[in-house]
Amino acid sequence: MAKSKYTPDRVQTIIDAIAQTGADRAGWQAGKISEDTFYDWVKRYSEFSESVSRAKDEYRDTCPGTLVRQARKAFADYLFGRMERVTYTKETGINARTGEPYEKEITQRVPVGVPKWAIERVLGKPLDILEAVSTLSEAGVLPRWLVQAVSDEVGNAREGITEVFAGVIPDRDNRRVRPGLSEETAAAIRAHLLGIQPTDATALPTTVDLRQ
Repeated sequence: MAKSKYTPDRVQTIIDAIAQTGADRAGWQAGKISEDTFYDWVKRYSEFSESVSRAKDEYRDTCPGTLVRQARKAFADYLFGRMERVTYTKETGINARTGEPYEKEITQRVPVGVPKWAIERVLGKPLDILEAVSTLSEAGVLPRWLVQAVSDEVGNAREGITEVFAGVIPDRDNRRVRPGLSEETAAAIRAHLLGIQPTDATALPTTVDLRQ
């Protein structure tokens, strides 16, 4: 009498192949059995039929296409305000009319906003304004002269910010507001923050009046 091919190891090989591909063909090929034998086992062995069905469900739940669709749906729910955080609490007390104690469950639903990282992952991080103008200019959407104009404005803004910073922590030797700090003042500030005595003790006052 021929030995049956229906063995636990062969069945597991078949089920694993179907779970990875979602295809019956992959199963019978992996198990080295014929198509007729495969479907005969599906009819004859209920546990085999159930295992095949579970393997197909597993594939549908984990295949790349399904995961992408689920991720897009979840993001859309976030984006359009359909995502909620649900909390359940219990309230207890005494009924003012009957004097009987009561307990009721309170459900609170709070919309969950879209996390910034999710938007950046899908739409990309915001472009620097100069980079955006340059890109549009190269594409012929904006004129070339606008790139230089924006570059000048950005440069002026940066200089203004530097001057404001220098005004908050001025040079001790020269209180005139100017962009940037001297090397001596910068070194003194670093030493002060690190708790190191500067080489020139007069380079930084004991206290810095931030109101100046």
